[in-house]
Amino acid sequence: MEHLALYRKYRPKTFEEVIGQDHITKTLANQILAGKISHAYLFTGTRGTGKTSIAKIFAKAVNCENTQTGSPCGECEVCKRLAQDNDINIVHMLSDSAFNALLKTLEEPPKYVIFILATTEVHKLPATILSRCVRFDFRLVSVADLSKLLARIFDKEGIKYDAEALKLIASAGEGSVRDTLSIADCVNAYSNGNVTKENTLKVLGTTDYDLLVEFFDKIIQKDIGGMLSLINEMDSKGKNLSVFAKDVSKHARDLLAIKTCKNPNEILNLPNDVFAKFEEQANTTNEKNLIRYMQLFSAAESELRYSLSTRLLLETTSLSAIMEEEVKKN
Repeated sequence: MEHLALYRKYRPKTFEEVIGQDHITKTLANQILAGKISHAYLFTGTRGTGKTSIAKIFAKAVNCENTQTGSPCGECEVCKRLAQDNDINIVHMLSDSAFNALLKTLEEPPKYVIFILATTEVHKLPATILSRCVRFDFRLVSVADLSKLLARIFDKEGIKYDAEALKLIASAGEGSVRDTLSIADCVNAYSNGNVTKENTLKVLGTTDYDLLVEFFDKIIQKDIGGMLSLINEMDSKGKNLSVFAKDVSKHARDLLAIKTCKNPNEILNLPNDVFAKFEEQANTTNEKNLIRYMQLFSAAESELRYSLSTRLLLETTSLSAIMEEEVKKN
């Protein structure tokens, strides 16, 4: 039997099912209910945040015969026909030549046509197009909202899970619903219906919180021998050192947020016991060093992807993190 990917199976069918874009869905629903629909819309934002899904919902809603909330009812003949994705009244994607010919039509559009332009590269659109569209900017979806979505889907699918695994998957999705659900599919396939923190870490290649805290302790305490031993242990276990450098840079960012932000865990969304460990470690260093660590390991992450000696490069970067402050003092 053909497997249907989670992001396809759970594509939202109404505005109410869309997560993280209330500023857009409520506006569009209100326009439909009030009968004040514009002739051209521009949806822009990063991949996987709902541009195409909302465009399809909106296209159905404006044609729906008995919408009550602004969303398509899903029951009328029009909704059923448009749900088949082969109705000629909705055309998806334009070729370059078709796009170039679009401007004249946008200037004097037929009354029965609504244009919805969706792009991740809004900077490539000419000003003449932008000025004729109602623009909506799609936001990255929060880890909290993505975790709730994963919990609902896993419950429906009968998949066992723990809360920490959900947060790891949601964080790896980096604000994209589609990426998050694709990662969830991979983790579930590996876990065989029991998604745990340990299985999730193995699939993602990301670093356990305790390992990050331990590694950062070596850096902060300027323990060169301990740092080299820890890198040797990770390398011998087949740890992806490029991913580790990225996680270290993010960890420095998390500690910086703890030191500088009010209510930092509303941003970080960490389990309470993990946040306590991070907070304790943040108090052992300063903002200047954390910024330097972010810069060093972020730059190393890009180089590690193409390096022939990833271990040596990570060791060099870690030594720089330890020694640079000492050199300045001398």
